[in-house]
Amino acid sequence: MSDMRNWKVFCALFSFLSGSLWGELLLEEDNQPLDREQSMPILSYAPTLERITPAVVGITTTEIVAVRADADGQSQVEEFLRRFYGLPDDDSEQNAEPDEAPEERRRPGGAGSGVILSRDGYIITNNHVVTNDSGEPVDEVEVLLTDGRTFIAEIVGADSRTDIAVLKIEADALPYATINRSDDLRVGDVVFAIGNPLNVGLTVTHGIISATGRSDLRILGFGGYEDFIQTDASINMGNSGGALVDAHGRLIGINTAILSGSGGNIGIGFAIPISLGLRIAENLIDDGEVSRGFLGVQPDDLDPVLAESFGLDSAQGAVITRVTEDSPALEAGLERGDIILEVGGQIVENAADLRLKISFYPPGTPVIFKVFREDETFDVEVNLANLDEALARMRQGGGFVAPAEEPEVELLEGVSFKAVDAEALTELGVVGFVGGLEVLEVDPIGDYGGKLSPGNIVLEWNGETITSLETAEAQIIDGVNRLYVWDGQSYRFVGVRVED
Repeated sequence: MSDMRNWKVFCALFSFLSGSLWGELLLEEDNQPLDREQSMPILSYAPTLERITPAVVGITTTEIVAVRADADGQSQVEEFLRRFYGLPDDDSEQNAEPDEAPEERRRPGGAGSGVILSRDGYIITNNHVVTNDSGEPVDEVEVLLTDGRTFIAEIVGADSRTDIAVLKIEADALPYATINRSDDLRVGDVVFAIGNPLNVGLTVTHGIISATGRSDLRILGFGGYEDFIQTDASINMGNSGGALVDAHGRLIGINTAILSGSGGNIGIGFAIPISLGLRIAENLIDDGEVSRGFLGVQPDDLDPVLAESFGLDSAQGAVITRVTEDSPALEAGLERGDIILEVGGQIVENAADLRLKISFYPPGTPVIFKVFREDETFDVEVNLANLDEALARMRQGGGFVAPAEEPEVELLEGVSFKAVDAEALTELGVVGFVGGLEVLEVDPIGDYGGKLSPGNIVLEWNGETITSLETAEAQIIDGVNRLYVWDGQSYRFVGVRVED
């Protein structure tokens, strides 16, 4: 009997330790790949979904507002008219006596969803679910469980750049999600979106993975980090923060946004991969904020022609178009025109992917970058700085390292140029160059209509600085040419093909 009791104790301890100890959370993970060769028809997913749906919660928020309570009882009507119809404030309110001071009233906020990660009450959701229109945390967050219980939640932390937030409710033995943070996601895999759309209650919709790695959609605004799973499973208002689960009922993403002209679902929904969501949640639980690494470059994507102009066989990677002053990149010797192929041993797909991978590393971390320069590939170790501190310095004045007027000339078929000098470039916001070529006209149906636009400034041609039309003309070669261009907002490389 004693041996049997010891065996049960051992099994219980092993079961406890076999979960993933992570931050303050004990997560349950199952990262085994799906059996995609299964041919038997599945008649119902009910048993699978019954394991995950109790871990999905509804979220409602409340804001506390100050409203003057008039004796005639009209304060609520006046507040409504002020908010929605622009009724001017009553001057008497500003001059009210102390006993007429505004009183606090509760105003309903928004509604969304969340997913319980641990039995002791950590919940992951979207940042926009628990913040107001100004980006400030709401005053109160209420969480509704599927069993009818409600809890007031604490906002542990929120990150606008990834749209992730973490809540905590005080409860024990809660249902929680099994997590699949594997990257083994394929287009066509069956998925379910679970949440509280339009506040109607727990709802499950069905679809497939339509795409992975969706980035640079600007859904999260400038400076956001996007790496979305795209799905046609219906995601509607109120689904934000809910669960995207696979055919085994494992959490693979946090439903976040839709693209729609009408505001309703048209089959283009996006979820944050749970692997990214957990990285952010860990930082929020441990530190209350997310500290990101800073390299100090402006990256851009490659296309096949531009890649060929650099001597690459593939458009995979990110080309550096500018290097920041006093940055880790400059200190490590990175230069404009370098192409970053890998970060920490992981392949870089494009500029957005480079930003995302750098953001995973905390400040002060030494990271190995694989770089291509002038037909050579080499490794560079860079000690990353703190992103927020670097941005603050740049706002205070930091920046990027960086001929007489001539007649109009058509150097490329269908594209006319005019030389500009350093003074003209400075007026346009371009510094560090002695001259360039302004694009005046472009034939929209010509070979270069999708490459250059009127107002672009070509600063280098095949790596050589432009000082006049003659110097640019001397650099033109038959075949692929590489231009370094200011487009009015940013610097970029452009590959063009020239044929005699």
